[in-house]
Amino acid sequence: MIKNCIQIWASKKTSLTVLTVGLFLLWPSATHARLGGNLGVGFIAGQPSGINGKLWLGETTAIDGTLGFNVFENEISLNADYLWHDFELIRIPQGQMPLYYGMGLWTVIQNHGAFGVRGVVGVEYLFPTAPLDAFFEIAPGISILPGTDFHAEAGIGMRYFF
Repeated sequence: MIKNCIQIWASKKTSLTVLTVGLFLLWPSATHARLGGNLGVGFIAGQPSGINGKLWLGETTAIDGTLGFNVFENEISLNADYLWHDFELIRIPQGQMPLYYGMGLWTVIQNHGAFGVRGVVGVEYLFPTAPLDAFFEIAPGISILPGTDFHAEAGIGMRYFF
């Protein structure tokens, strides 16, 4: 009976250890010199202008999204991208300036709406003494619904990381 209890306790302890280590490995990490946390919220100005957010998933990957408004077209848009960052390409004396690229989805809410895919390329400056970044990006895409058409966005922005 005692032997069975010890085996059950050991197997639960092993399961708990494996679960804890697994969650630790999946948790977003910041090995580059970023200040603040992994979640950044800020603004983007351009096509469209609005609220932008970024969640670092690891050392070089992130998810980025924007809820924006285009004054000229009177439309609201939403996009989300998966991004990869190259910290080695552009070296600067202070801070970091990774080039990033990725792909994602976008949608526009207007008369009949639209939906499509997009690629994104940008450069980001990570401030060395504040939990801020500044970025510039371009994002060409293709509308899938309601029909096929070219779509392009570009913007400049800044985020604060928590």
